[in-house]
Amino acid sequence: SDSFALFLPILILWLYQKKGIPVVLRWVLMCLLGYLGYLIKPQVLIVLIAIVIGRLLLRKAGYWLRNWKKVLAAVCLCAAVVGSVSFGLNRLYAAGGFEANEESQLSLTHYLMMGFNRETNGAYNQDDVNLSMSIPTARERSKMNLEVFSQRIGSFAPGSLLKFLSNKMLMNVNDGTFSWGAEGGFFEKIGDNVHTGLSETLRSYYYAWGENYLTLFTLEQGFWIAVLILNMAGIFGNQARAEREKWLVIELSIIGILISVSRTSGRKERTSLSAVTPSYAVSILLVCGQMEWS
Repeated sequence: SDSFALFLPILILWLYQKKGIPVVLRWVLMCLLGYLGYLIKPQVLIVLIAIVIGRLLLRKAGYWLRNWKKVLAAVCLCAAVVGSVSFGLNRLYAAGGFEANEESQLSLTHYLMMGFNRETNGAYNQDDVNLSMSIPTARERSKMNLEVFSQRIGSFAPGSLLKFLSNKMLMNVNDGTFSWGAEGGFFEKIGDNVHTGLSETLRSYYYAWGENYLTLFTLEQGFWIAVLILNMAGIFGNQARAEREKWLVIELSIIGILISVSRTSGRKERTSLSAVTPSYAVSILLVCGQMEWS
């Protein structure tokens, strides 16, 4: 899902700044892409939320009063399009015989509970999964998750909670491979290496158990550290007035995903950072002066 949804945040950002498309149509397309992205990877929606917040923060009241008809039309049309697509997809799932069992799903409350497990520093914990799955109904499961979450939060002193959250943040952003060493090992089947030469060499770099994987890991870690440093330079740098809203949207996207991954379980959520890597990429390109928005 991380790879499938990767192009959607940057496409939403591109539509957001594309001046040649009518405003209402742009918003309809952005909302539609945000909804489809949410179905694949919920973190994709953070980019759309960042755009809305950016608009609200930087537009004065007079702007909304002058354009209230256009805003209302865009909201209604977006709701109608997203609602129609949702209805159509549900009918398509039903026709194909696919029906989600909502009573057996692990909701956000489960990941919130597991994300504040002190013993694992908020990372994946099988005991927490077993505990949640032992509850038969979704309502009772969510209630239990919130009770355990409240107990875990209550066990922290203010200083220890801040230290716990900082350790979680470090765990989430310190791996430039986005946890490929752990999440990249769940292959159902690895084909026989019938080729020699280049194929064998690439495998030695690609697979986490390959003899050259450490080289790939080091390169990706170096690139990731450079991205973080350049992004910080963009935050504290001086932007032209015309570019402030775009900068604000990018930084709000990054802040949103960091908040998202810090409040839920750690290891798997590190892969969710990939959903906002386009925002990081755009920000450092702007820092380097290598990108024009229009």
